Amino acid sequence: MLPSLSKNPTYAINIENRLNSLDDETYLLLAKNEELKKFLPKAIEFLKAQTDGKISENVAHYLMGKITELPAQLSEQKLSVPDEIRKELFDVLRTHRNGMFGIEESSDKTIAKLEKLNECIVDRERVKLATNRESQKIMAINEDWGSPPIKKIFTETEISGWLFGGDGAPKDTVLPKSQLGIRSRISYNPKSNLHDVPMLGVGKYSRRIGIYEGSITDLRAAAGENVALGCPNGGDLSFGLAFGVEKVVINAAGPRLQMDLYNTYGVPERDRVTTLGAKKYSNTEGRGYALTCNAHDMKESHGIGTVELLVVPDRSEEGLVNMYYQALAHSFDKDYIIMPMAGMTRPVIGYDPITSAVYTLEAIKRFQNDYPNSQLKIIFAIYDNSYAAIEYESEIKLKDLE
Repeated sequence: MLPSLSKNPTYAINIENRLNSLDDETYLLLAKNEELKKFLPKAIEFLKAQTDGKISENVAHYLMGKITELPAQLSEQKLSVPDEIRKELFDVLRTHRNGMFGIEESSDKTIAKLEKLNECIVDRERVKLATNRESQKIMAINEDWGSPPIKKIFTETEISGWLFGGDGAPKDTVLPKSQLGIRSRISYNPKSNLHDVPMLGVGKYSRRIGIYEGSITDLRAAAGENVALGCPNGGDLSFGLAFGVEKVVINAAGPRLQMDLYNTYGVPERDRVTTLGAKKYSNTEGRGYALTCNAHDMKESHGIGTVELLVVPDRSEEGLVNMYYQALAHSFDKDYIIMPMAGMTRPVIGYDPITSAVYTLEAIKRFQNDYPNSQLKIIFAIYDNSYAAIEYESEIKLKDLE
C-alpha cells in the first residue's frame, strides 16, 4: 500500500496552489457536494491498494468530465457530478494526460491530488470563512443594488441560445437580437504565458506594469496564479451586441458570465444602465464602477478566475478613474490583472491613448496609496496599436519620475 502523499511538496504543491486560488463561490460549490465528500476517502483508500496507475487516472478523468463512467471497481459508489463542478475540477485535477506531453500520470501523483482535494473540501474553518464572506457579499449586493428589476431568472440554455444560437430573446424579455453568431471558443484560446510578459522597469509604477501587444484573451496564467481580467461594458450589462474586447471575452468565458450578470443585477434597457446603478453612481452617469464576475470557462482555458466588468462612462473623467480603481481594489490580493484600454470610443477618451494612459495611471496611483502592501501586477493588453503601446509605456515611465 502506498503511503500518504498529501504532504509531499513534489506532488502536492501545484494542487494546493490551485485549491487555494479558488474563489469562495467555487470552493463552496465543491465543499457542499455531499456525494463528493463521501466518495473521495473511499476512492483514495481503494486506489492506494492498486498497482495499475490507469485506474487512478481514470478516477480523476471521471471527476473532470473527460470520461463518463467510473472504473468498474468503483462503479457501486454513488456519485453524480454536476457539469458545473466538473468544469471546476478540470483545472484542479488536470493530469499529465491533459498537459502538453499527453503522457500517463503516475498513480502516486494522482492520489496526492485527490488527497489534497479531500482535505480542502472538509476544512471546516475554510468552509466557515468562505460562507461568511459569500453571505456578506450577497448582503452588500442587496444593499447597493436591491433586488433585480425583473423577476425572471435565466437558465444557461436560454442565455446561450440568445447569445450564440440565434434563438432570439428568451421568453418574456425584450432583449435585442444578438449579433454574436455561433460561439467560437477555440479562436480565443491563449497563445502566450502571462508570466513571460516583462515589467516595464524598476520604478514605482513600471515595476508592477507590463504591456502585451495582442488580444486580451491571448494570455494564460500558470497553475496556482490568482488572476483577474478586465472587460469593458457600457452599463447595460449586455454582451449581445458586443464587439472588440467584449466579444472575445464572452466567447472565451461563455454564457454563464452573461447569465450571472442578468440574474444578479437585472436587465436594463438597451444602451441604458441599471436603475440602481444610476442611483448609486448618479454623479458619473450611472456608470464608472466595476463588477466582479466569475470567469467561468476561462478558468479552464486561461487559468483566469474572475472578470472585472468595467462599466465605462461616456464623459465622466471621475467615473473613468473610479472604474479602473475599483477593478484594481477588487483584485488587490491577486497576482495579476489583465486590463484593456477601456472606453477608447467614448467621448471621455476620444480614441486618444495618452488620455487613456493618464486616467488609468491616476487610478493606479490611488490604488497604490490605498493598498501599499499589494503585490498585484497589471498587464495592459493592447491590440493592433503599436502607437498606443509606445504612448502607454512613455506615460508610465514619466509617472516613475514624479
